[in-house]
Amino acid sequence: MKILSPLKSYDEAKILDADYFYCGLICTDFSLNDRPNDTNHNFSTIEELSKAVKIIKKRKKKIFLAINNMSLNVIKAKEQIAIGEKIGFDGYIISNPLLIKELPDKFNWLSCISATLNGYSIKYFQKLGINNFHLPRHLGIDEVNNLKKKEINLSVFGMKGMCRYIEGYCALHSLGGEHPCCDIKVSKIFGKEIKLNHITSPTKSCGICAFKQLKINCIKIEGRSASLKEKIKLINIIKMAL
Repeated sequence: MKILSPLKSYDEAKILDADYFYCGLICTDFSLNDRPNDTNHNFSTIEELSKAVKIIKKRKKKIFLAINNMSLNVIKAKEQIAIGEKIGFDGYIISNPLLIKELPDKFNWLSCISATLNGYSIKYFQKLGINNFHLPRHLGIDEVNNLKKKEINLSVFGMKGMCRYIEGYCALHSLGGEHPCCDIKVSKIFGKEIKLNHITSPTKSCGICAFKQLKINCIKIEGRSASLKEKIKLINIIKMAL
């Protein structure tokens, strides 16, 4: 299994010892990725990002640019892909189907925000040219393993960032505020708590106990805004567990 770590600065690129890295780049107009459009979550300049990519490639690691805002401006997104191609990214993390046809033929990932909930959705995106999937975090071990096929790569959240929502269908990610598929909303409607089936616990944000049973290719750490110390700690914990 590979470890996919968040990245937000050149200094982190020199130090963090993961296999894969992902990051965002600030857009002057609005966020193109599913995080606040600020320096606490993204690279602020193309120059610093270019330096970070060079050091990552020199260390023989892979790095991916997140352009995974569901309601993004496709024209602006294409401009950022063009920047990514000049810099030398290994691929992109996307969610908007309209953007997939604009992607170069690389090691591209479908974001968890696209809500790949079953084999039918995987087949749909495979037809569009995607074979690498970051799965939504609410799926359980059996559900994830049932999706695994030889021709695709699967990634799950292994540490940090647990959420009670179903990604792609929630108050945070939907276009119009609170969404009825949010399990908190459903709990209120039915007057009871819905049993959660996450790999990572909502209270501990840790999925180490599931690693041995999972048929996956990659473990993702959430938290671009986390401190360098925190990222180092999480990477080391996962390495020891593996």
